[in-house]
Amino acid sequence: MSRSTIPLSLRRACRDILATVQPGPDGVVLGLMSTLPHEGVSTISIGLARILGEALRVLLIDASAGLPVAELIKVEPRPLKVAELLHPHYVNVRDWITSAPERNFDLLMLHPDQLSAPSWENHWAALKDLLVQRYDLILIDLGSLQKQLSPSWSGGIDHMYVVVDMSLTTVDALVRSRKELDVLRLPVSGVILNRRTFSTPAFLAGDRL
Repeated sequence: MSRSTIPLSLRRACRDILATVQPGPDGVVLGLMSTLPHEGVSTISIGLARILGEALRVLLIDASAGLPVAELIKVEPRPLKVAELLHPHYVNVRDWITSAPERNFDLLMLHPDQLSAPSWENHWAALKDLLVQRYDLILIDLGSLQKQLSPSWSGGIDHMYVVVDMSLTTVDALVRSRKELDVLRLPVSGVILNRRTFSTPAFLAGDRL
């Protein structure tokens, strides 16, 4: 996805995100997820990272229990495992970060075993403290709600955005997803409509999002 092929709608989404999210000296963490698989979370995450990386130091974290981001940007997968975080410090973590200056962002992939690790909440808190010292904005590709989404993320994500392919996900499914995210204490800051071909449902365009 070159600069010239980035959709204007995605640039508008970045503008709207920056109107809500104000990266400060302590950095900000932004999560993206979808209700169903294949709604475009990874592609949108890459596009947002590229655009936001034009002005900010951006790290994209692939926590989707797979390696689609590495495949999409054609880099060697180097997933970070729980064992590597037993004594986290930035020198070690940096070894797992793929620098992609030509894409305006760096990439960190989390191994699927992170999702089920009971100690992940403490590991993420320590890792986040290290990462926000280096990056203005951290984008986390969380995949879909069909995969196990750890409640531990609730204490480590500042803003959550839902990627929606309206040709796949019904309004009823979105309402159920919002309730599930509320239970997980992951309040939604906004919705990014992917491949939209018709008008936005009223409840998505209202004051609640």
